[in-house]
Amino acid sequence: MTFDPKESIDFNGNTGPFIQYTFARINSLKRKAGEAGIEDTLQFPANIVLNEKEIELMRILYVFRQ
Repeated sequence: MTFDPKESIDFNGNTGPFIQYTFARINSLKRKAGEAGIEDTLQFPANIVLNEKEIELMRILYVFRQ
């Protein structure tokens, strides 16, 4: 893999800036929803079955939030 400086600052794809922008945008939407009285319940429907990779990703994201 070759590092491409132009690609590394691209706002499309799985680049650092794109992921940071997406994270900031999601947090902004959550904040605005809270201000509008929309509650984030973080509940999944009972019929969803998660595989081990999805569960591990949720664990990583949970730790990241703290």
